[in-house]
Amino acid sequence: MKRDIAFKLLPCLLASLLLFACDGQRKDISPSAEFAPYINAYTGGVISRQATIRIELAQDLPMVDLNNLADNPFSFSPSLKGEAHWLNNNTIEFVPETDELQPGELYVGTFRLGDFIQVKKELEQFKFSFRVQERNFAMYTETPTLTDAHPGHLYIKGEIRFSDAIETEEVEKILSATGKESRSFPVHVLPTDKPSRYAFSVDSIPQETGDYQLQIKADGNAADINRQQTVDITIPARNSFRFLSAQRITQPENGLEIVFSSPLSTTQDLKGLIEIKEIPAAVL
Repeated sequence: MKRDIAFKLLPCLLASLLLFACDGQRKDISPSAEFAPYINAYTGGVISRQATIRIELAQDLPMVDLNNLADNPFSFSPSLKGEAHWLNNNTIEFVPETDELQPGELYVGTFRLGDFIQVKKELEQFKFSFRVQERNFAMYTETPTLTDAHPGHLYIKGEIRFSDAIETEEVEKILSATGKESRSFPVHVLPTDKPSRYAFSVDSIPQETGDYQLQIKADGNAADINRQQTVDITIPARNSFRFLSAQRITQPENGLEIVFSSPLSTTQDLKGLIEIKEIPAAVL
């Protein structure tokens, strides 16, 4: 899995980081400018839960055995389980164990710089901080759509976007759909090419003799996310005919997609039903 790193250049940070108290004795740290000749960059700011922690030294160490790092030079508060290794002759990476990094948590790290470079005693330990991205999400839905294959039934498509990568099984627990008289409908979840985004659909939604509300709910508690979102969608009555939505599309070609509450005949003459007015040219 590719890991996202919030990797900071040390000299650029010194004027921009703010100090503030957080979680008792831990606080965001602005490293001393005295470290600039020895450390080029480090992991800081807000990072992904899947991130690793890196220190990039200012100079290559020619006598490094890249396959052997005798002792872990990192320590953290709160503590983190994981392993450290060389990435190259000037970069050391700490890889936390799965689910070690906690969303929203502030971590203070200590790197034993004196184990690798001869420095003044007060520079032997390099302290830095980073915060793990809070877990959050946003849900989007499309207008209900009819299909010829299932007359009298609609389906709804949507997308849910998370602030960080999440497993399909967790997304399935988060999403639910409820209709008339608390009837539940299965929500089908489909991964995308981005581990933080999922498509979903609700199908076989029946039209009744009158309009009713279908509620799609995303409850983050099922995945330890402190957020809930609901979308109420009107399911139009059977045999009613009215305009539901229109949007511009680019696939399969440029045009407008117009959705009605009942299907149109393929031989329907759209003249008079759909009219696109020309926008008058601006008067100069």
